[in-house]
Amino acid sequence: MDAPNSLGLDLQSRLFLRRFLITLAGITFAAFAFAPQSPWQSLAGMTFLAATMDSIIAALRKERLNARSLTYWDGSAGFLGVSCLIRLMT
Repeated sequence: MDAPNSLGLDLQSRLFLRRFLITLAGITFAAFAFAPQSPWQSLAGMTFLAATMDSIIAALRKERLNARSLTYWDGSAGFLGVSCLIRLMT
């Protein structure tokens, strides 16, 4: 039995959320390291690219949009949301 968690997520969703956050941290580091003159624009572009890649992976894996666990579609929505938020803020 899984250990209880405060988010109420199953194990697969927790692992996917961890992968999403690690990927986002890596993208953020890369954006600030490789484009210090315009890191926010770089981060917006990289997260948009990550959203596109997650959409392609989800389509190739034929994942459901409304699955019980988090899928690549959810990752795509998360990256797209981050990208849009950055573009609105800058």
